[in-house]
Amino acid sequence: MTQLTWSEAMRFGVEIMDEEHEAAVAEINALGELAGGDSARLRAALAAFAEHCRIHFGHEEALMEECDFPAHSVHAAEHQRVLAELGSVIERLDAGDRDFVADYVTRVLPEWLLAHLRTMDMVTAGFIIHSRERRADTF
Repeated sequence: MTQLTWSEAMRFGVEIMDEEHEAAVAEINALGELAGGDSARLRAALAAFAEHCRIHFGHEEALMEECDFPAHSVHAAEHQRVLAELGSVIERLDAGDRDFVADYVTRVLPEWLLAHLRTMDMVTAGFIIHSRERRADTF
């Protein structure tokens, strides 16, 4: 299992993003711990994580719109892909494919989050901060 550890290096300086990313790390770790246990508990945790993602992605997309982030559509498309993927994973769990789901929550999902943070979210947060600084300079 890939256990994630929240660190200051994952903090980008956009408060809501940082808070929700830290919560996502904790939720992914909890999913990993549930991977070999009761299917109903794992399913509930997966559904809760998907809802966390839906809300978080909405917050990020609103921030991207607010600052006219040029790669907004690319980043939003990745959010939609992940939400669809989480839905598919829940369906596979419902169908009894525990091995696939265990691999997803213990390997695929943690690796995706780290990659997403280091790429799309880091660039997005930097743009948001720069945009806020530019606006502050005009007042």
